[in-house]
Amino acid sequence: MKISKKNPKKLSAPSGRSVLSHSDNTAYTLQSNALALSFGRNFACPQIVIRNREQRVKNKFCVSDTMKMFDLTMPIDTQIPVFPGGPEPEIIQVASIKEKGWNEKQITIGSHFSTHIDAPFHMIEDGKKLDDYPINKFIGIASVIDVRNQKLINPSLDEIEQEDIVFFYTAHINKIRYKEYFQQNPILSVETAQRLIEKKVKIVGLDSFSPDNEPFEIHKLLLKNDILIVENLINLDKLVNSRFMCYILPLKIMDADGAPCRVIGVLT
Repeated sequence: MKISKKNPKKLSAPSGRSVLSHSDNTAYTLQSNALALSFGRNFACPQIVIRNREQRVKNKFCVSDTMKMFDLTMPIDTQIPVFPGGPEPEIIQVASIKEKGWNEKQITIGSHFSTHIDAPFHMIEDGKKLDDYPINKFIGIASVIDVRNQKLINPSLDEIEQEDIVFFYTAHINKIRYKEYFQQNPILSVETAQRLIEKKVKIVGLDSFSPDNEPFEIHKLLLKNDILIVENLINLDKLVNSRFMCYILPLKIMDADGAPCRVIGVLT
């Protein structure tokens, strides 16, 4: 890390760390090649020119105006179709400002509705549940692989690394308002699933309702190897061939076989 500064006042710091003090009207440039995150991976941090307290706060968390954030999540909406046999969603207004002084809705959805994540317990009787995992299971470096026009998904995984999150862009999500969405979906090949297991990725996702069909052998193969599955992603086309930080934030439901989640990609 290199710091060019104008008249900074040095403070003492613990071994291996540096502290810099300055007034709001002092400007300096911080240049960093990488920021080590708590889950043990490196993440590129752009050059940030610090002008005031707001910028210093942004820098502390490696937040910059040059970052691009992508919402990869479908809304929770009663118009979204559910997997055949799944519970229909309900969103009911149970209180209004006019009647009670506040607005409130009752939301009834299945644990595999809209954009969601599958835990092993979804398909394996004694499998792990979502709340068995630490939060860092859901955060990591992600890649999006373009597999459009592949009915049997079998791409190169040469660039994928251990502990990666791997998303497959199929464009099948574009059919979600049509009957064929739950038919003719692209599926992950057994060979691809085996290579993902060998590479020890932690999460696989795609912009479709499932990586396979009954009897869901790909689901079981991935889940029993502790690879979680995210389904019904959107906006993957915006991140094709990119490596980016990904935050997958499932609802904290106890004993969950799965849960709706907010998925955010951060590209620098």
